[in-house]
Amino acid sequence: MLKGILKNWGTSFQEVKNGEEAVKATSLKKFDVILMDLHMPEMNGIEAAKTIIKTHPGITIVAISASNDQVDRHACEDAGMKGFLLKPFSEKDLFDTLIVLVPVENRTILGSNQPKIDVGELSRMAGGDKIFLREMILLFIKSMDTGVENITEAILKKDWKSVFENAHKMAAPCKHITATHLYNNIKRLEKLAQQAEKPEMITPAFQEIKIESVEINAFLKLYLEDNHD
Repeated sequence: MLKGILKNWGTSFQEVKNGEEAVKATSLKKFDVILMDLHMPEMNGIEAAKTIIKTHPGITIVAISASNDQVDRHACEDAGMKGFLLKPFSEKDLFDTLIVLVPVENRTILGSNQPKIDVGELSRMAGGDKIFLREMILLFIKSMDTGVENITEAILKKDWKSVFENAHKMAAPCKHITATHLYNNIKRLEKLAQQAEKPEMITPAFQEIKIESVEINAFLKLYLEDNHD
């Protein structure tokens, strides 16, 4: 599943089979992020993380585990890991975790750069009304989440009419929130779905929208958390 997600994001990655191989790989190559399963043969994830961090202090390691045991979580923190993903997790869970941990200059590993949105412009549009601004952002987040979910399902069913209708619904909130780049991509998808002449172009067009919308949503959620007062 991870390989499928990372391929869709256009991310360069390397897969290893156990903790020992993970340690060896980091001695040969620099990695922006390590996704570390906790339970592996030869050397478990916590031991591998400790070994890697000794050599590469500050490296971003995200623990992945099917257990939500607090002892495991504390052990990961003590080992120096910076994130924790509980299996099973969604593509959005993975993205939301990484977008917080990955430095801005390295975010191309997630398939895109900084969110193409100007919060200052949004605030000016809201006339300084923080409540209205918050409602506008929450509406955008909900619209993107719903649209992405519905279009994913519609593409699986090859229901191009539904792809068009959902893309059309996503376009207006993008315009309101000045997400111009995302808006233009959604309008392109809308046109492709309406014409349905080149269905093979619909999925890659949607993948770009999906990545950018998830990134913007994660960015806006952090903004709301930082400005909750």
